[in-house]
Amino acid sequence: MPAYHVEEMEGDAITATHLVNATTPIRAAREATEREVTLRTNEVIWIRVTDEKRGHTFEYTFSLKHEAMTKLSDLGPPIPGKRQGPEPADERDHFYNCPHCGQLVDQRDARQVFYHEEPGHDPLEPENEAVVLPFPRRP
Repeated sequence: MPAYHVEEMEGDAITATHLVNATTPIRAAREATEREVTLRTNEVIWIRVTDEKRGHTFEYTFSLKHEAMTKLSDLGPPIPGKRQGPEPADERDHFYNCPHCGQLVDQRDARQVFYHEEPGHDPLEPENEAVVLPFPRRP
């Protein structure tokens, strides 16, 4: 299980630190703070999680009202993920069905992946003005 360095932040100041073994960075943030968290946008009080082995850093904030996060746009701006391995031959291979709610998840958008990691979540509601996000093709 990966080790994560979890820092509770206020602005740029570290207010608490934790070393947590967890399966994912978001679970490390939850375990360290004993609170529900979500992806950070621009909050002053936030949580920085560093994967010590890979050196990747993730930013979260405390979830004030998880039930209100029902639309994709509520999760903040798109967060393009990095693909491991070659591009799939078929566009449909970028998607998987969430095992908890059954909704299709675009693996190229980290906010969708993180949202669907939470057990017991509801499917994201369709939006009236959904925008198709173009993801660049890798050479």
